[in-house]
Amino acid sequence: MHVPNLTQAQTAARNALGLLAGTVGEGALQFAFVVMASRFLGPENFGFWGFGLALISYLLIAAGFGLPQIVVREIARAPEEAPQIFGSAIGLRLFFGIIVFVVLMVVLPLTQLPPDRRMMLLVLSFALFVMPFDLAPFLDAHKQSRWDALFRVSARTVAVGALGLVILMRGGMTLQMAALTNLAFLVVNISLAWAVLRRLELPLRPSPSIPRMRGIFKLALPIFWARAMSELYVHTNLILLGFFSTDRETGFYALADRILVVLLTLKAIVYRLLVPLLSEVAQDRERLTKRLETVIPLLAQVTIPTAVAVILVAEPVIRFVFTDVYLQAVMPFRILTGYLIFTGVGSIFGTTLFAMGLQREYSLSITIGTAANLVLCAFLIPTLGAVGAAISSASAELVVLVMSFLYFRRHLRPRFGMSLLRTLAASAVLA
Repeated sequence: MHVPNLTQAQTAARNALGLLAGTVGEGALQFAFVVMASRFLGPENFGFWGFGLALISYLLIAAGFGLPQIVVREIARAPEEAPQIFGSAIGLRLFFGIIVFVVLMVVLPLTQLPPDRRMMLLVLSFALFVMPFDLAPFLDAHKQSRWDALFRVSARTVAVGALGLVILMRGGMTLQMAALTNLAFLVVNISLAWAVLRRLELPLRPSPSIPRMRGIFKLALPIFWARAMSELYVHTNLILLGFFSTDRETGFYALADRILVVLLTLKAIVYRLLVPLLSEVAQDRERLTKRLETVIPLLAQVTIPTAVAVILVAEPVIRFVFTDVYLQAVMPFRILTGYLIFTGVGSIFGTTLFAMGLQREYSLSITIGTAANLVLCAFLIPTLGAVGAAISSASAELVVLVMSFLYFRRHLRPRFGMSLLRTLAASAVLA
């Protein structure tokens, strides 16, 4: 498959269109899965499903060790060293994955969980051996993200389609079936990427080396901490709900969180495109500032009106799609979506800090946000349940936004204030 030479703008446009199409398609399929799982599992089991996903996401962050983000940045800076960088990252991720899996196998039999729930967690944990081979960071670094979006939507179609057929034949759904659907998606997605890679004229023969592993390990340490803290304040709420509240309240929050994930995949399109684009000009403050002055207004015009519109239609949509059983998920969902009005744009500050190599500031912002989230969860979840968890999560996001903005302003001062105010005013009129 011949990939013609394109200008930077053309490449970015093709990636954006490809990611948009793929992400919209995958988002629709994810939404279909959430509908099936919530209806067939019920609030209690669906709550445990959300709890399990949050727990496994922690394990994947531990095994990933911040390496996917480092791979994107380092390959974007030195494409000729891609085999060594990516191969070393695979080796490290497999090593950490084995350690995490062994720990899980020791702990899991000691729990009081029913056999079906333990089996669900076991199936989900096999992702530890699949994710090291994910080519998304490699494709992002080469500005070929649109292909990863195509692979993801294809894999999601296979996985959700297979689940639908099984439900039709069996007349129901179990936690193990949900876990197998998740694992099947990962396997098909990554297999497709490796199968097509040569046709994209991006041959990759991973070449790990001990010195390169050591170097990447050192670079990844602050990013791992930032990712761990980010995952902690995003998903700890589900974990704490599972411990301090009821399965039913956990189910309401899990539904709100799963729908939000579909929305966040749209936001992720932009940030996947931005990391390599910002990294390659990170040392030239003037060029970086100009790019930000273009990007930030565009982010505002997309994310703010979208978040406002979703908040307005939340209740009728949840009532119609998920039935009245899940009406108590409306308020947590509105609260979680509300912070996107601010962080849809504000996340660019942390992304820029990372692209500039300022991992310490990036990590510190997230650490402070995580601490705020844990304190708020301790006070709010026992009394307010899912609503308290949502308030805690939204508050933590705003704390991170403020902290990262303060660090951002020390180094860069792009002009975007008036554009942001106009977008907020237009969204207020929409509301």
